[in-house]
Amino acid sequence: MSLRKLFRRKNTAVEEPQQSPPIARRSRSREAAFGGEDCEICGTTGTPIVYGLPARDSGLEELSTQGKVVLGGCGVHRGQPTHQCSNCGSQWRIGDS
Repeated sequence: MSLRKLFRRKNTAVEEPQQSPPIARRSRSREAAFGGEDCEICGTTGTPIVYGLPARDSGLEELSTQGKVVLGGCGVHRGQPTHQCSNCGSQWRIGDS
């Protein structure tokens, strides 16, 4: 069997990827999703937590150094917090009560 036929078969046998459920709940507004929600403990505006392995040239390290985002680690799981307080360090999810 030629490589072309083998390659063609592999491409036709590939299944469509299944959509994964959303990790974080949808926020009430765009402002709340990007730091507009305040900490319930001290009232400081929350900083978004970014999960996943950042690309080297993505600029996330610089944003983290500036305090505009918090790097949450490589693992992405359901139920993880979406924001962190820069003052007291508490974490929460947008939409949780």
